[in-house]
Amino acid sequence: PVAARLLTSNVAFLTQHNIDTLLCEEPCRRYADNASANDDDVCCGWHFFRGICGLRPGVGNRVFHGLFGHVPMLQSAAIGVGQKAPLWTEVDVGMKTLKDVLHSSEFAVTAELALTPQQDVQDVIAAARVLADVADAVQIPDHRNARPHISPVAIGAHLRADGIDPVVRMNCRDRNRIAVHSELLAARSFGISNLLLARGGDLPEDHRPPTTGVYDLSTIDLVRIAADDGRNDEAHDFFIGTVATAFNPKDDWTPEKLQAKADAGAQFIQLQLCMNTDVLKNYVSHLVDARLTWRFQVLANIAVLTSVDDARAMRRSNPGSIIPSTLIARLEQADDQVAEGIAIAAEMIQELRDVPGIAGVNLQTTDDSALLATAIRDSGVRRND
Repeated sequence: PVAARLLTSNVAFLTQHNIDTLLCEEPCRRYADNASANDDDVCCGWHFFRGICGLRPGVGNRVFHGLFGHVPMLQSAAIGVGQKAPLWTEVDVGMKTLKDVLHSSEFAVTAELALTPQQDVQDVIAAARVLADVADAVQIPDHRNARPHISPVAIGAHLRADGIDPVVRMNCRDRNRIAVHSELLAARSFGISNLLLARGGDLPEDHRPPTTGVYDLSTIDLVRIAADDGRNDEAHDFFIGTVATAFNPKDDWTPEKLQAKADAGAQFIQLQLCMNTDVLKNYVSHLVDARLTWRFQVLANIAVLTSVDDARAMRRSNPGSIIPSTLIARLEQADDQVAEGIAIAAEMIQELRDVPGIAGVNLQTTDDSALLATAIRDSGVRRND
């Protein structure tokens, strides 16, 4: 039924715009001018569908195999005079999203790309595919350590087109109110739903060339703007996350800032890098007691540490992060520090899965993103596909 509706609506679109020639981009018979649309005119349902919908080659294995396989939902952009073909955003309606997982009883797992200025789009997509095999969503950092890379929204659009659910990060440091609205509009146009909004870390004093942080908005302002923008478009409501810092609170502590973020529209919370499970359990227990986990889901955030130097550098570059000295000592004593870092992360995933109030975990690394996939597989929370 979905395929039939899509075919009907897109044929109507083509008729309206006098587009009457459809060509497959792989060797096969062609659906050409005045040809009757019967089984003999098209080599297979996929080629016919791709011809009508303008899908690029190479996505068939992820999007559509025959008219009764996994069918993409297609959203057309405005068509201007003189354009050669419609533009489409591909969304796999069979794809389970981060929102689906967090709203279920499953333990969610996301993994963060390690982006550099040198990477091109193909590098990023290849890394994301490795993570998507074992993670529910792939997180896109927003200029971590003040290093530029391809725009998070642009990467999100590429991942979405590749059948991967992206989490686009956006901070207050690098954009003013106008830029925020512009990026939200861009994200919506590409069908991106997941946002992780934060203040953004202060720029290093030795950053070159000298750069000034914007901070036109607070984190709560940013959350509220995204929530309002989503409500203005009923067909595309953002799934909004923001950040919080885990610590050992006193017994009388009340999470007022988190309550304000929930009031502004936050639907999930991701904690800072914290490799101390005792701190995480204590902190999250206070959120459970305050019944905040009824209002949003909580993601822990851990790292695959590849060496002692890497662990120490992470502590320096992530103010507020918690990496216990005992873990650094464990790395120091290991014959293979990379393997030990993977083992530490896998063990933490296993332990966090059973902590009340923690709905999932995000993994990050400063090294090859594929290490995150290995840690997730080794944890046993995802089967090897």
